[in-house]
Amino acid sequence: MYYYIAETPTTKHHQDIINNIRSRFVPEGIAGEFVFRNASAPVDELVATALNQGFSTIVAIGGDGLVDEIAGSMYDQHAALGYIPLTKSPLTKLFGYDNWQSAISALRHRKLALFDLGSVNGEHYFLNRIDITSKKDCQFAMHMGRFNATITTDKISVQMPSGDASFDIQGVINFVVYRKNMGSWASSLFGGGSTQEIDSLLRAEQAAIQSSDVAEVILNGKSICTTPVSIEIIPQSVRIVVARQMRNT
Repeated sequence: MYYYIAETPTTKHHQDIINNIRSRFVPEGIAGEFVFRNASAPVDELVATALNQGFSTIVAIGGDGLVDEIAGSMYDQHAALGYIPLTKSPLTKLFGYDNWQSAISALRHRKLALFDLGSVNGEHYFLNRIDITSKKDCQFAMHMGRFNATITTDKISVQMPSGDASFDIQGVINFVVYRKNMGSWASSLFGGGSTQEIDSLLRAEQAAIQSSDVAEVILNGKSICTTPVSIEIIPQSVRIVVARQMRNT
């Protein structure tokens, strides 16, 4: 049973794509309930409705922001998360979809994999990455239980394990600084050298980050909060519909 949550289209082009997508549901055997998210229908309420009604698959139709919102409203549930993108994005690579046509094919086959989910202050969630940026170089301090690390930079990339990067480890978050942003995690450098343009890398299950100047937390191109910030991983908490060639459950 499929429950589709779509972004309200803002252009005729996106409206046409959504119409094409909906026309394929019955022929592909993936028919279900379809709703648009809007101010009067918040994502968390729509997800709660789908879960209460016993839908087995909740599908985002839109952009990465919608996917993250749905994931944050349904993690640790038996229902699976599907994604039909309107444009190519970082999450399409994570799910193994090239376009909406291949996403529909994946929904038809319904191969599932468990993914980690990132949490920001316990109220914002992400499957891929966030960036913590300041307008100029400042000192960032990261607290991980009994351990502390500092770095001087203007940007920290916080990345979830995707299985795509050589430095990925399941169950921990990657706190990355790239060469172009300078700085290093002091004596906490992992790995003994640079990898894929990475200058410095720390990993943790959870961390609190402070900064000497105000820094913004950017998720899907939008500022969601400022430092200080608390970030943690919710391991293997989201069941996702992936392309057939992706990893097994």
